[in-house]
Amino acid sequence: MIPIFEKSSSPHRRISGCVAALVCVLVILALLAPPSAQAADGDLIRSLSIQPFYFSPDGDGISDVTTLRFVLNDTAAVFLFVMEKDSTTVVDTLVAGVEKPNLTEHVAVWDGLYFNGSPAPEDTFLAYIKAVNQTEADSAFSAYFFIDNTDPQVMILNIAPGLIAPGSTDPAQTPDTEITYATSDPPPTDSVEVDIVVYGPSGARVETFPERLVAANGIHKDVWNGEIATDDGLHKIEVTVTDRALNSTTEWSFVDVDLDGPDITITNLENNVTVAVVPDSLFGWAWDRNGVRDSLWVRYAADDAFIEVTTTHIRDDTLFFSVPLSSVIVDEGSYILGFRAKDRLGQPSIRALSFTYATAAVPILKQPENPVTRSPDFLLDGTVSGAESFMMRIYQNDALVDSTFPNIPGNWPHPMTLVPGLNRIYSTMVDDAGNVSPQSKEIEITFDNSGGLFIPQPFRTGDAFQLNLSKAASTVALRIYDLGGNLVKILYSSDNTLNISIPWDGLNGDSEKVKKGPLVAISAVTYADGSNREIIRKIFLFEP
Repeated sequence: MIPIFEKSSSPHRRISGCVAALVCVLVILALLAPPSAQAADGDLIRSLSIQPFYFSPDGDGISDVTTLRFVLNDTAAVFLFVMEKDSTTVVDTLVAGVEKPNLTEHVAVWDGLYFNGSPAPEDTFLAYIKAVNQTEADSAFSAYFFIDNTDPQVMILNIAPGLIAPGSTDPAQTPDTEITYATSDPPPTDSVEVDIVVYGPSGARVETFPERLVAANGIHKDVWNGEIATDDGLHKIEVTVTDRALNSTTEWSFVDVDLDGPDITITNLENNVTVAVVPDSLFGWAWDRNGVRDSLWVRYAADDAFIEVTTTHIRDDTLFFSVPLSSVIVDEGSYILGFRAKDRLGQPSIRALSFTYATAAVPILKQPENPVTRSPDFLLDGTVSGAESFMMRIYQNDALVDSTFPNIPGNWPHPMTLVPGLNRIYSTMVDDAGNVSPQSKEIEITFDNSGGLFIPQPFRTGDAFQLNLSKAASTVALRIYDLGGNLVKILYSSDNTLNISIPWDGLNGDSEKVKKGPLVAISAVTYADGSNREIIRKIFLFEP
């Protein structure tokens, strides 16, 4: 009878006297069979596989064990040992004489520890399996595998060029940067996997290179063209090498990606303004973090060609310029100037400057803080400078809707009626001689005429309740209650319209001031066609 033993699961392993004797016998048997034999003495063992072939039992949770799998052709008692590469010294017993059935995959795991629980060193080891039964000749397999706890090394030797301009139109510039790095890992490792990742200035991943195998010891090169980069600034290039035991090392460096052209700023004239006097010259500067080339180009109209400006000088990374203006702009009208500069890598940028030259005053209309209103009633507000005899023309959605004499600078705001949807409003001024100014900057306000009762929040003294209806009403009664159900005030309207505005002065039915607090508004609508009344309730905050 063959004694049956299983491998102890205790971290402090001890082998019994019987097992030790058995090990000695099997070691002698092992000496009789060459370690590389695949089926030395028979056919009881069908196969033996080891995965991973390289592993690193260093406790990091990655590839800490290796799994040995075997299949038998016939039921047999199995002995499975881990031995040192000399094939005579037993390191650990994984299966000790346990009978295993045939044609079934059996699994044993080795965690890289000796019998006594001490860790095995980095080295080559031998898996030795022997099967014995009563009817077949003994059978033995053996295979080598490796413990590798040493991290491979990588060193980035060069990033060249360290400053690139992807998409540059300058033929002297190359958009590619070459990454040169060295890898090293001691035998038996002969190759390592390389992973390269590029991160943008914000830390977001920009691009991942395809994984590839390279020689474990050598100098290698990869190229990045930067075409996927979307942000201007330093990009981190991270190189990671991983050996077969999944040990890895990472190193990084940086490449400067220049996507943006220079910033161009005009210092003595704002954009989209109207001037009565044209400045003699326009002053400004062009700046780029990587420097600016020594030329600025300007055009005085959108259809003109750019011409070089010679009145420039450079200090550090900034180009300062002066552009003649009054000698070129002599007629009243609107102008769009263009300024062009390039950085040292040839990245261009163009800055447009719009202004109007007019001796007649141009009104300035104020854009309302809330661009959406529920009421068709609108007060157009703005300012204008000039003689009091000017007349103002008001345009709504490109149609002239009103002419007024604003008694400059007073008589604001000016009442208007909005149309449902978007209202684009601008104005011009006319002087005594009939000269018409350029149009003001356009403002936009949307009249939302969808049905319902709309109340400002908070409601202040003098505000109005807005009631938008789907059909005309004959009468509207709006009752205001406090939260206790007490009637505060009744307001009436007999406007036969779809959009009804009902103002409230903040007084109750006894003409007393109402205190701050939440109130309830209930509107009752009687329609002009005699249909049933409609009731709408809403809570609002009254703030005198």
